[in-house]
Amino acid sequence: MRTTMKLMLYMLLGFVSGYLIYRYFISEERPYIPAAKPVPPAPRTAPPPAAPQVRQAPPAAPAAADDLTRIKGIGPTFAGRLQAAGVRSFQDLVNRSDEELREITRIRDWQRPGVEDWREEARDFLR
Repeated sequence: MRTTMKLMLYMLLGFVSGYLIYRYFISEERPYIPAAKPVPPAPRTAPPPAAPQVRQAPPAAPAAADDLTRIKGIGPTFAGRLQAAGVRSFQDLVNRSDEELREITRIRDWQRPGVEDWREEARDFLR
């Protein structure tokens, strides 16, 4: 009895798999898939007229920047961050608070650059 059940199951699987192979790979008839609607081309427009060119005055030269790396504890990285924040001279450095300098240079807790001394050294360079 068992062999008869197995034989019937194998025959059923053979018919189903054969039908599916025929239907999707051999038959000319394909399942219906709706085609995408064509998109009409955008209307052509004339390019906008060119605006007249106005000559602008060259930008004003920034104040002479001091070499902030002369201060002990300010390397190229901190000097670049300070200049990006608008601290370009020793006077600018003196005018900023210690909190602002820590924020600008993004000093981490484990770093100890001596920000308090930077302002003192900048004052010495100004004399």
